[in-house]
Amino acid sequence: TNDDENYQKFANDYTKRYGKEPGAYTTESYDAVMIIAKAIEISDGSREGIKNALYTIGEYCGASGCFEFDSYGEVYRDYEVVEFDKEGKVHLWKG
Repeated sequence: TNDDENYQKFANDYTKRYGKEPGAYTTESYDAVMIIAKAIEISDGSREGIKNALYTIGEYCGASGCFEFDSYGEVYRDYEVVEFDKEGKVHLWKG
């Protein structure tokens, strides 16, 4: 479970609307759409304008946490990699 306030609001709204909890990548997908919507909103709506707007967003905090965009539009964020070996042992790496 995620204790983040943005996640909790999203999860509650999602559960009320769809009658089930959000899936594994639901919050990331939602945030991706909201980030693109923000870029469209602050741009002239052209493909080039939307791309350039992504360079200016800076920080975005949403359902899956906070993202920080650099001046090239790249996103920096902590992540985890989970691997299950053949014996069923779990290995976790954080980046």
